[in-house]
Amino acid sequence: MSIPTYKLLRRACHHLSISPGRRFATTLANTHCQEFTLPDGRILGFAGYGDPRGQPLLYFHGFPSSRLEASVMDDMARQRKIRLLALDRPGFGRSSTQPGQRILDWPADVAAFATGQNIERFAAIVYPACGGQASCGSVQYADSARQGTAAVATAVNAFNQRCPDSQIILVGYSQGGQIMDNAYCGGGDTSAGITDTSIPISASAQQMIRAAIMMGSPRFVAGQSQNVGDCLAQGFAARPASFQCPFAANIQSYCDAPDPFCCDGNDAVRHQQYGTIYGAEALTFVNGKLA
Repeated sequence: MSIPTYKLLRRACHHLSISPGRRFATTLANTHCQEFTLPDGRILGFAGYGDPRGQPLLYFHGFPSSRLEASVMDDMARQRKIRLLALDRPGFGRSSTQPGQRILDWPADVAAFATGQNIERFAAIVYPACGGQASCGSVQYADSARQGTAAVATAVNAFNQRCPDSQIILVGYSQGGQIMDNAYCGGGDTSAGITDTSIPISASAQQMIRAAIMMGSPRFVAGQSQNVGDCLAQGFAARPASFQCPFAANIQSYCDAPDPFCCDGNDAVRHQQYGTIYGAEALTFVNGKLA
């Protein structure tokens, strides 16, 4: 079976096309602003972080966001020799819209991208990451959070079964933080229709999770030991104030007062700045937890 010839268009001050057979280029002025042409002609925006010659890792942003939210992990990925590839979902960032888009269409886009990057095998936490917008299939926020929680548990448990001695770091932003929180801490989530209060991540996988970073999570509630930032209120899908995550010592949950999603502010831009403001602090926390 022949592999189709895809082109990577990396835009800085000019365009540059390379064939997928070459190594991930390091000569471009801006690796955070790249484009990949899908088989149907649509554009998939993506950013490259970390070590360009490292082990590839795909990153999918939540809502509202773009590939740039993965910038918080740039230094961490470089230190760990990980080639972090963050993709813009259809209709976000540099990616083309997809008329009549369905949730099931996204894996095909990712598979085409992986083929173009010479990534033969990969696994992903695939869920809508949506809040009712047409650009993500009009899936309602609660349904997306519920599906995402299950997807996190499934992916983490499967990875732990394949690689039982591997350390695990959980990182989630916005709705991504909510589903990581739900899967790691349990306790249910009435806002997402999750009534089962048990922890869906297996006991063996729990033991290998060294740290969890949550930024701008709607589950945020003031007064918790894992909190970082100046928010004294709570998010729109907040945990009960009395809830205590059994793994709080492994978690840092970032939320600032101006954020309208994890707190009660009115500055949506602040919701997208956690990587810039707290990235170094998060990296220090994670490195301190790794053996």
